Amino acid sequence: MTFKVGDKVEKVGGDYTFVGVVVAAFTKLSGAERYVVEDDRGVLHVYSAKTLKFQEGTLTVKDPYLLPGGAFGSANTFARNL
Repeated sequence: MTFKVGDKVEKVGGDYTFVGVVVAAFTKLSGAERYVVEDDRGVLHVYSAKTLKFQEGTLTVKDPYLLPGGAFGSANTFARNL
């Protein structure tokens, strides 16, 4: 997988911008990678790896659904240096 849960990413190309956090990564039956990205409003979009660009910096995520490593999140806030 190109990206992992917790990575801050930006959608590249097209008519609109979208910056958020990868909250899920999966492989389609065809083998194609897909990523669910959530923005600061809670909006979810599904993208392929070729439409995403990694964003550097410090990331703070509130109420994560799934923490890196597979443990279920809580109502706590965690910060991760990217």
